[in-house]
Amino acid sequence: MMNFLELVTLLASYNDKVSKVILDNTPRNAKYTSHMIQKKILHIIANKVRHKIREDIGDSKFCIIIDEARDESKREKMTIVLRNVDEKKIIKYNFFDLVHVQDTAAITLKQEICIVLSRHCLDVQNIRGQGYNAIEIANMLAIDELETGKGLNQIGTVKRVGETHWSSHFSSVCSLIRMFDTTCFVLENIIESSSNYYIRGGAVATYKKITSFDFVFILHLVKEIMGITDILCQHLQKKSQDIVNVMYLVSSTKTLIQKLRKDGWDNLLEVVKEFCEKHNIEVLDMDSPYVIKHGSHQHIDFNKEHHYWVEIFNVAIYSQYFKLNSRFNERTIDLFTISSVLDPKDAYKSFNIDDTCCIVEKYYLFDFTD
Repeated sequence: MMNFLELVTLLASYNDKVSKVILDNTPRNAKYTSHMIQKKILHIIANKVRHKIREDIGDSKFCIIIDEARDESKREKMTIVLRNVDEKKIIKYNFFDLVHVQDTAAITLKQEICIVLSRHCLDVQNIRGQGYNAIEIANMLAIDELETGKGLNQIGTVKRVGETHWSSHFSSVCSLIRMFDTTCFVLENIIESSSNYYIRGGAVATYKKITSFDFVFILHLVKEIMGITDILCQHLQKKSQDIVNVMYLVSSTKTLIQKLRKDGWDNLLEVVKEFCEKHNIEVLDMDSPYVIKHGSHQHIDFNKEHHYWVEIFNVAIYSQYFKLNSRFNERTIDLFTISSVLDPKDAYKSFNIDDTCCIVEKYYLFDFTD
């Protein structure tokens, strides 16, 4: 309400006719500033804007960008943005509609999108978004590369880091692996069609980087490590903690990380090779020498398998294990575990006098008398 009135006041300061008609000489019951009138005026303006966007798109191809959120009233809503290339070969992003939905399940959003597009005579067949088409999605669903169901409407999106703290990193890595072909397709489109040299250069560098064996190897290694630590990380983010269960998770996580270092190399290398072959990425010969470049000089000490196994695989896993050990060493785990006997939950149900004395003897020997 206030924003609308402020805009009217601003317009009146630039236009004498508006000032005289709306603010000065108009009866209070005919100022057209009521909440209902505002909605009608905004509705008319929105329809004119949408009509103009629809007219500009015509029968050409376009992309849709969907976002979902809740408003202050806790109602689910979906925003729709259309992206297209105009007659001057300039990429346009236009906010098109805001739709309230019952839920954010994939089928609900799909229906609402179809309703909005059909209402404005936009052909669904002309959608070209995220590099997907209907046949590609069907194929990926058929071979279980994409999931469907409630809450899984983000199947066409590479997740942003930071959405759910640490665990979002694991989700981002998994999304990139699952959406690898689509990501490459989008980058190729940017390289071919972008008129901005800076954006095109960034796309070229990114495409070259992600289609290298080095990137694919590290991507899958990170997925393996985070796949082990993800459950622990999620438990550590909870407000209410079962400290004994968390300590068991710490111990089991350490064990699994050690097992990955001991037994995981061959399986990881096989997965990386299969991924590279599937996506037409050159697979390195692990027996060939690894060349270290220092300026104009080259130095060879070992082969590529040694580099990836010892200098990347083992170092990355040891680094993760060392961080866990520094935060949760045996003494810390033991203290947290036996301290659970002092938990007041369920009227001190877990209290045990022997364990309490054990805490004193181990950690507070000089703070208590016999």
